[in-house]
Amino acid sequence: GELLAGPEHRITLTSRMPTALEVLFSSDKECKEGRTWSASVLLQCGPEQSLRLLSVTEETCDLEFLWQTKLLCGEASVECKAIDSSHGFEFDLNTLFPQTWAGTAVGKNGGVFNMSVCRSLNPFGPHSHCSVPSGICLQQSTGGFVNLGHMSSPPSVLVDGRGDTTVALQYTGGDTCGDNGHYSTNVTLVCSDSESPLVLNQMDACVWRLEWGTPLACTAPLSSTAHCTYNQTHTGTAFDFTALAHKIDFIDGDNMFQVCVCPSQQCHSPKLLKMASDKSWVNLGEFQKITASSFGIEVVFSKGDQCSEGGIDGHYQSTIFMQCSRTAESMKDGRLALEQSLSVGCAKYFFWETAHACRSEVASCSVSAGDVLYDFSPLFPPTGQWKVFHSPHTYYLNLCGTLGMDVGSCGTDAAVCVEKDGKFEALAYTNTQNMVPLYDGQVKFSFLGPYQCGGRKSVVEVFMKCGLHQFSFESNKTCTYTFHWSSPYACREGSSSAVTRHSCDDGSIHSSNSAITFFPKQLFRSGGYTAHGRDTQTLFHINFCGPSSSCRDSKASVCVSDSSSTVTDLASFTHQEITVDSYWMQVSMNSSDGRTHVVVTVVCERGGKQSNLETVEFDNVVEVKGHSYYYFTMHTVKGCQEVLPTQDSGGGDNGASDGDKG
Repeated sequence: GELLAGPEHRITLTSRMPTALEVLFSSDKECKEGRTWSASVLLQCGPEQSLRLLSVTEETCDLEFLWQTKLLCGEASVECKAIDSSHGFEFDLNTLFPQTWAGTAVGKNGGVFNMSVCRSLNPFGPHSHCSVPSGICLQQSTGGFVNLGHMSSPPSVLVDGRGDTTVALQYTGGDTCGDNGHYSTNVTLVCSDSESPLVLNQMDACVWRLEWGTPLACTAPLSSTAHCTYNQTHTGTAFDFTALAHKIDFIDGDNMFQVCVCPSQQCHSPKLLKMASDKSWVNLGEFQKITASSFGIEVVFSKGDQCSEGGIDGHYQSTIFMQCSRTAESMKDGRLALEQSLSVGCAKYFFWETAHACRSEVASCSVSAGDVLYDFSPLFPPTGQWKVFHSPHTYYLNLCGTLGMDVGSCGTDAAVCVEKDGKFEALAYTNTQNMVPLYDGQVKFSFLGPYQCGGRKSVVEVFMKCGLHQFSFESNKTCTYTFHWSSPYACREGSSSAVTRHSCDDGSIHSSNSAITFFPKQLFRSGGYTAHGRDTQTLFHINFCGPSSSCRDSKASVCVSDSSSTVTDLASFTHQEITVDSYWMQVSMNSSDGRTHVVVTVVCERGGKQSNLETVEFDNVVEVKGHSYYYFTMHTVKGCQEVLPTQDSGGGDNGASDGDKG
C-alpha cells in the first residue's frame, strides 16, 4: 500500500472531551486540488482494545479511525479528609485537591515528578506519558516515565504514643515492578509552618516515600460542635447546624423518627432512630459526617442495627439531604420526611427542610477551583431572566438570582421556570442553588424544585463549559432538566479553548492551538441560505461575508419572513465578528442598534457523514434584558479543512495564512 502518513510526519495530540483524545497525522503527500492527505485517530474510553476505520473521503482527503481503549477510562476521586473520631482529629485536605504538585525524586532512577491528592492526574495533560490512573508520575532522569501509584482510599490519621499526629496517603497500583509486583508510594503529611519542598526518596526497588511538611497537618482537636458545621470551600459558604444538635422528634405519615444531627452536649452519641410497632427504637445509623453532593448538604449515618430488608442482610445506613426552606415551620426544627423512592433495603434516604440549610445570600455567581476563579455575573442580571425556546416550551432562567415578578405564576423565588401551553410552572428555586467545579473543567449549577415527580423533587442542572457562546436544552429525563452552556466566562486562563477573533478579510483562519483551518469566504453563496424556525411559517435568510438577496437592506445578511411574506431585517454583515476555537468557527452578526444578535456555529465535518451538510439549521432564540439572540448551526466540509497549520503560517491571533487554500 501507499504510505499517506507516518512517524516522520507531524503528530498533534488534542483533547476533545474528558474521555477522548485525538491524534492527527498530516502529510506532504498531495491528494487533489492542492489538498494533502490527513488522518485522524479518535481515542475513546472502551472496555476492550479495538481499532476500526470510520471513513475515507477522497473529496476532502481525510481518513478517520476510532480506537477504543481502557487506558482512557477515568477514575473517581476519593474523600479528601482524614478523620480520627476516636481521638477527635480531622484534617481537611480539600485545598490540596485541585492542584498538581511537583518535586524532585532521589534514588537510583530519580528525576522529577508530578503528584495529585485524592484524585488521578489529568491523563490528557503533560502527565499523559504515565499509564492511567496515575496519582504520582515520575519522569526519570533517563527520560522514561513511571506510574508510582494512585490513591484508592481516603487519607488516614496516624497517632503515635506521644499523641502526635500525621496524615498518611497511600498510593498503590502503579506500573509493574519486579516479579508480579507494582510500584507504590507512602506519603506522610507532617505539621509545618509552611509548605516544604517535595522530595521523593526511593526506599527499595518498588517503594517510594515522601515526607511533606504542611500547615494542613497542624489541625487542632475538634470542639464539641465542630462536626455540626460544613464549609463549602469553592463558594466560601458556611453551614451551621448546631441549633439542630438536640433530640428532635418527627412524625412522617405513620412513622415516627428521632434524630440528633451532630455531636453536642445534648447528643454525645448522635443517631437517627425509628419507632417500631412495639414502641422500641430501631437505630437507622450512627452519625458519621456532614458532606456535600449534587443534592446539596448531606448528613451521613451508618453502622446502625442489624437489618434484613429487600433480600439484603447488613446494617442500617441513612442519608439526610438538608434542603433550604424558609417557611415558619422550617425556621425552628423544620420537617423530616422519608424518601421512599430512593430508599432500597437497608439504605434509607430522607429530606430535611430547614432554614439552617439556606445560604445567607440569595445566590452566588462565582466559584473557585484552586487558584482559578470563575465569575459568571456578566451573564446574569440581578433580576430578570434568559428566555430559551425549545419547542414546544419556553424556559426562563436566572441562575444567580430570581426571575422577578414578570414570569407568570412561577413565584418570586423561582430560578428556573417553564411555560407550557400558556401555563407557568416553577422547576427550581434560587435558594437551592449549588455550584460545583467539575474535574473536566466544567462548572455545574444545580437546583431543586417542588415535589412533582411521584413525591420527588425536580432537578435542574446547567453545565457551563469553556468555549464560544452556545446555549442548548439537552434533556428532560425523570424530572431532571439538563442545559449546556458554552461561554468564554467558563474558561480558565490559558485554556486550550482559547478564543481568537477574526473577520472575513483574514481569508483562511486558525487559532494557535487549532487542528482545523477555516475559510469563511467560501461559505458565501449568491442566493444565501434558508432555515425554518420553530414552525414552517417562519423562514430565516442568512448569508456569510456578504448580503442576503432576500433581505430588504443591501447590507443585511440575516432577515426573517413570516406567512404573509413580511420581511424583517435582523443583522448586517458590516457588524460581523468571527471567533474560532479548536473545532468550531462562530460567525456573529448584529443589528445596527446592537439589540439583535445572530450567532451561527460552523462545525467542520470530516468525511461528509452529516446528511445536512452545507445547510443552516435553526437552534433556538434566547432573550434577556431587551436583547434577542438567534442561534443556528451549520455543518460544512467546504468551509474548512482539518490539517495542521505549518509552523510559519502565522498561527497566533492574526489567523491569516497564505491565501485561501481548500
